Amino acid sequence: MIINKLNGTKEGGGKNIYELSTQAEFNFFNFGTKSDRDALRISPYIFIGLSLFHFDPMGEYNGKLYDLQNLATQGQGSVAGAPPQYDLTQVSIPIGGGMKFNLSEKFNLLILMGYRATFTTELDDVGPGNYPDPTQLPTRNNPMNIYFADPTNVGIPGQQRGNPDKRDWYLFTGISLSYIIPGRSCPYPRSTRHPSIFTD
Repeated sequence: MIINKLNGTKEGGGKNIYELSTQAEFNFFNFGTKSDRDALRISPYIFIGLSLFHFDPMGEYNGKLYDLQNLATQGQGSVAGAPPQYDLTQVSIPIGGGMKFNLSEKFNLLILMGYRATFTTELDDVGPGNYPDPTQLPTRNNPMNIYFADPTNVGIPGQQRGNPDKRDWYLFTGISLSYIIPGRSCPYPRSTRHPSIFTD
């Protein structure tokens, strides 16, 4: 499970993204530990998979953070023609790669970069809808929805607020330490095709 925090939305706030993913990896070299025959202890690799992530776009005003999805800044549920309210749990496709280093019989070190292609335009709460008419936004529970509907004060009611043709994405880099679960390895003939670059 990868937990990642991204900051800096168009509203000046931030977002947390919590992700659970499964990935398939491909090592370019015969990667393994010192005890594995003919294995290299360093290898570049790539991965692809499927992720389920939860996000919560936030906006900041006078030092206080506000939940943008809860404010319905595009007029969801109150303005005619507004898009439906978006879900905070979505699916993405993780794609990336990096380098693996075998440190011992029990641990690997990974340096990686991963790209997440999502199927939503709402990571920053700026989706496919138009700027709503502020007079139609309900303010009984929280008047901040008018401010965050157009925080830069440049929108015109009815004008397109976001680009519905471009899906959001996010990128992360990291260093990971993985534990090798002991198990029985399948024997195979020794060869000299991949001599270890590490000495005993």
